Amino acid sequence: MLVFKAKYQTITKEGPKFVVGKTHSHSFEGVVAALYDSPESFSISKEENEFYSNQELKYLRKLQKYLLFIGLKDIETSEVPSSRYNNSTPEKYKNAYIGTLNNTILNNILKNNLNFIVFNYYDNFQETTYKPKEYQELITDEDFNFKLFIEYTHDEVKTYQEIKNLYPKNNIANNDEVIVRYFNIIEKY
Repeated sequence: MLVFKAKYQTITKEGPKFVVGKTHSHSFEGVVAALYDSPESFSISKEENEFYSNQELKYLRKLQKYLLFIGLKDIETSEVPSSRYNNSTPEKYKNAYIGTLNNTILNNILKNNLNFIVFNYYDNFQETTYKPKEYQELITDEDFNFKLFIEYTHDEVKTYQEIKNLYPKNNIANNDEVIVRYFNIIEKY
């Protein structure tokens, strides 16, 4: 049994009523459905963490942040308005990946107006130029708060020595090759 807090419908003398309180589900899918129905009020207390794996908790946190980011609200009535399923905000991000950067790198990008992200080089990598809207990404911080919507423009291979002053990473040697992926910022949040 998985325990959590969410908004749910209960029957009272006056009729159906929505309340926020502790409830449970017998499946993880039921927890995800409850989160979708009540992203604003959904929570899992520290005491309830024991019922979930770390992977499940991380997934639920990321999903909740995304649902709130696209403006989804708690269901307040028995008849769910069709507008809930016609939210135009996700359409804007339909082809975007969602990536997380560590806070140090993200702050460095924002503070220094960097326009690239560095990845480890791998064999058979080919430099690429991307078409408009071909490769977009929503970037979150380590707490899954949405910070940037970017569009990648092209890749280059460089030695770490060439960019280390702008993009410090501890696990790369100066003469290692890295992939430098350039982007344009579409939106900051």
